[in-house]
Order: sequence, then C-alpha cells, then structure tokens
Amino acid sequence: MLDEENPGSLIISKFMGCYRNLPGVLSVNPLRLDKVSLQISEALTMNIEKRKILHNLRYNYVIKHNFDYWANDFITELSSISSNNSQKKYMEIGWGSQTKLIALDAKVKHLNKSNFITTFNKSEKRLILLDYGGTIVERQNNILLKPSKDILNNILQLSIDPKNIVIIVSGQTRKTLENVFKKCKSIGLIAEKGAFIKWPNTTNWIKSYKNTDIEWMKLANKTIQNYTEMTPGSYKESKETYILWNYENSDPEYGKMQAYELSKYLGQILKMKNVVRTHYQMSRLLEIKFKNISKRNATKIALGYFQSQLLLENIDRNDTFVMSIGNDISDDKICSLISDKFDDIKNKYTVTIGLRPTTADFYLNDVDEVSNIIRRLISSNNNEPIIRYSRFMDSLYKKI
Repeated sequence: MLDEENPGSLIISKFMGCYRNLPGVLSVNPLRLDKVSLQISEALTMNIEKRKILHNLRYNYVIKHNFDYWANDFITELSSISSNNSQKKYMEIGWGSQTKLIALDAKVKHLNKSNFITTFNKSEKRLILLDYGGTIVERQNNILLKPSKDILNNILQLSIDPKNIVIIVSGQTRKTLENVFKKCKSIGLIAEKGAFIKWPNTTNWIKSYKNTDIEWMKLANKTIQNYTEMTPGSYKESKETYILWNYENSDPEYGKMQAYELSKYLGQILKMKNVVRTHYQMSRLLEIKFKNISKRNATKIALGYFQSQLLLENIDRNDTFVMSIGNDISDDKICSLISDKFDDIKNKYTVTIGLRPTTADFYLNDVDEVSNIIRRLISSNNNEPIIRYSRFMDSLYKKI
C-alpha cells in the first residue's frame, strides 16, 4: 500500500504509451544509460516535498482518468470522427505499401453542377484567372506540351469580349508566355508567379520586385548545382527570379532525401534573405524563391486591377463574375484569397484540376474539360465566334 506521507518516485520510459499523458513522473530514454543513471539518482535523492507534489499529480490524474473516462472518451471521439467523415469524399493516392486514403470535403463539386453559365451571362464585368501548365496546357512527365489551337482560340475569343478580363497567372517565364500569346494583346499575363505583370492591351512588363530581392540566387545556384551533381537524374531550372530543383528521374528515396537535405541547408544559408522553399512531393520538385513573389500576391494586384476597372465603368460588385482555374498548391493560394477578398460577391468560382485536397470550391478533371468550359462561356453569350481557325490563328500556332 502506498505511503502518502512518504511516497516514492516513478520513472518511466519515453517509449511507453502513458509517457505523453501521465504527469508527475521522471522520464528516460532506456537506450541512454548515462541519462538513466542520472534520473535514478534524482529519484533517490529527491526531497519529500517534491515527491509529495509529484505523487499528488499522478494520483489525481489516475483517479480522474479511470476506465469509464477512457471508454467514454474513445466512443465520443469515434462518433465525432464518423459524423465528420460522412460529409467527406475519399480518394486513394500512391501505390502498394505507400497507398494513402485522403479525405476530401464533400462540398467540392464538379463545376458543371454549378450555375456558372447563368451568372456569367447576367454579369456586367468578369475576371477569369487561368493557370498555364497543367490547366490550359497538358503536362506529361513534368514536360509541358504544345497548347492546342482549340484552347488558344477559345481563350482569345473570351478575352476580346469587353466585359471580360482574362489573365494567365503562371510560373513560366515571360519569354515562354510571350511566345504563346504574342499576338493576343487582349490577354493579361503574369509570369514567374507574379514577378512580371503585363496587363491586357498593353506592351510593357511591370516588375514587382527590386533587383536586390534576387541577389540570393547567386549563392543558391552554386549550392543547388553541387546537389545536382551528387544526385543522378536531377537537374536545375533557373528562372529570372526563382530556381526549381527537379529530382523526378532520380532514385525515389535518395532523391527525396536529397531534396529535404538541400531545403534544410538552403534555409540555413539564406535565413536572412526572405527566401522560401516549397517542396512539391507529387511533382518531385523543390522550389526556391523570394518570399514576396507569389501567385497570392500577384492575385492581390490582379484583383486590385479588376476593382479599378469596376470603378472606371461604374459597375456594382454584385454585377460581377470571378473565376480562377489552377492545378496545384500555389493555385490554392489564389482560391483562398478570392474567397477572403471577395466574400461579399456571390458569383465567384474557384476551380482546381483533378479531385484532390484543395481550397477550391469546384473541380474539373483535365485540360480538355477546361477547354470545354471556356467554349461554353463563349457560346453562352449567343454570339457567333469572333475568330474561327483563321490564318491568323494558324500562323500564331506555328510560331509557338
């Protein structure tokens, strides 16, 4: 029987299940014998006042958290999880032993189940934000294919309507976007995730950063090149304002380990440079860029531009339509921003490509569905197509 006037001390292993819950104990790592001996010494020499305090902590916890408590807690939590999960959809990702079951919010519906055509037609001014790679252009093995004439034609037709502001928000370089949309002056372009911006019907690019903001690239480039040489199958892509390290063709485990190590090392040497590292595990990419250059910040500027047009044309916010379509984590930042900034606007549609964990409200399955959606927006106005595979479009396509 325990002597409450002269209680002992309790030492437990950090590997025991109760270690994280039970208060008033001395814990040890049994693999560190030197630490174990120190804790035994502490337990044997502890004064009576401290032993009583620790004993009371343990005693009160055990009395309160009895069998009934744990049984009821388990059943309550199980019921809560079951109730919450009934509102979710599930999908499998990965293969073999790496397979995981991902719970998705059931509110994410296919865009065709919404009333986007009706609200599009009723609106007086519209903003359409489109990602490039993986959204309007197919991506195979991390390589972007040539955009189809269909989708280029559809986007151009959409942008010519004076009610529409169409902006491509991409991580691609401005040179790439210029080559694709060279003669589509009515389309706005945002390159390198917001580093460069060209508004519709203008010719000049606007920089959103200072030259000192990207001085870190010289230091990072050398380090990343060293990791590239040490990691067979990896390669480095240097943009004007950020760097991508791709290890898709490397040994899966070794490449992943190198990516984590590279990210950690860059975090140390670039700590004061306001540089962020983003690890895209599904694409097997490590992205390194200046903190303030992001699709989220670029979207803030685009929304500001849209609002300025509303003021110029004296259009009420309730008579507007906003749609964004993207396919990855960086595009989810756009979705959440639109939800936050335009919370008073009902006619907004944030769309992701593929059913996945996302902040978007709707999804489309692939690039072909994106093209079909844009085609439906054009035809819904009951206007004849403005351009139909003309020599202009054919010549533009050949130059891409």
